[in-house]
Amino acid sequence: WCVLGRTGASAEIIAFRDLGLDPGREYLVYEFWTNKFLGAFRGDFSPGPVDPVSGCQALCIRERLPHPQVLATHRHVSCGGVDLLAAGWKDNALRGRSRVVGGDPYVLAITEPEGFHLTAFDGGVASTV
Repeated sequence: WCVLGRTGASAEIIAFRDLGLDPGREYLVYEFWTNKFLGAFRGDFSPGPVDPVSGCQALCIRERLPHPQVLATHRHVSCGGVDLLAAGWKDNALRGRSRVVGGDPYVLAITEPEGFHLTAFDGGVASTV
């Protein structure tokens, strides 16, 4: 679980090695404040310009998995670190549980690799905080 906070644009390229991540693996990068998927990268990536509205970036970095996965949530700048209680791939389904706030929208950013196709979604709420 890696979230990189960035307030300046001095580094145009960010190496995964500098973040303590294995540069030989592929990572998905998502920018929290602009709700923008930056792409899949190996070795390093370009985070692009800092959004002038927020004045910062929160880059959610997840190792790419060979099946659908949760990339981020919009509840907290940790991209799910606080609210996502469980998420995983089992029996050909992405399943999870989150701590949500009743009556407040809850947004998930989910990847769907080639070869997979969403056939159903059940966002039923068992309980709220």
